[in-house]
Amino acid sequence: MQISEFDYSVPDGQIAQHPLKDRDTSRLLVLGRHTGSIEHKFFKDIQNYLRDGDVLRSIQFERLLKAEKLKQGNSKTDLTEIVLEPHEKDALILTAYDKAEFPKPLNDDGNEKELTIEEKEQLLITSIKISEFDLKEVAMVRAENVKTYLLSTGKISPERIFLRNPKPEIKELQSEVEENRYSKVLFLLK
Repeated sequence: MQISEFDYSVPDGQIAQHPLKDRDTSRLLVLGRHTGSIEHKFFKDIQNYLRDGDVLRSIQFERLLKAEKLKQGNSKTDLTEIVLEPHEKDALILTAYDKAEFPKPLNDDGNEKELTIEEKEQLLITSIKISEFDLKEVAMVRAENVKTYLLSTGKISPERIFLRNPKPEIKELQSEVEENRYSKVLFLLK
């Protein structure tokens, strides 16, 4: 693939000059990885295309990099206060990769294989374990948000809504076991 394949002419009137007031209504082009199908959606629909495990790994990866920055003598003491600057990312990835306790890829001669920053980042992300408990926790947060919304409409009284234990599903996708895209929680209305 050549970068020139991404060069194309777009009329000025088709390029947004200012962000939309409601950014969730921004357009989203979805390309089906396995089918090549193209769908036109809105950004608010992006959650339908992200797997819970991938999102959790991304969050944990960011925490890992922030923890590395904190260890390097940052004056802040809370990970939520630490901001990762783009120019710091590569060095933090290298440090985290060197400290990681998973088996590193080896060459034929048994020495550690030279990897790009992107490959090291991908190995760090994929090595993050996501448990069934983590998926259940995500499902419960979603369920609480739905419950709060339902109650805010005033159409359902609180004593009618009961949340049941979340049940993450594991689905087969093209011979790979994939963490479920949707964690289910059952609602009972009485």
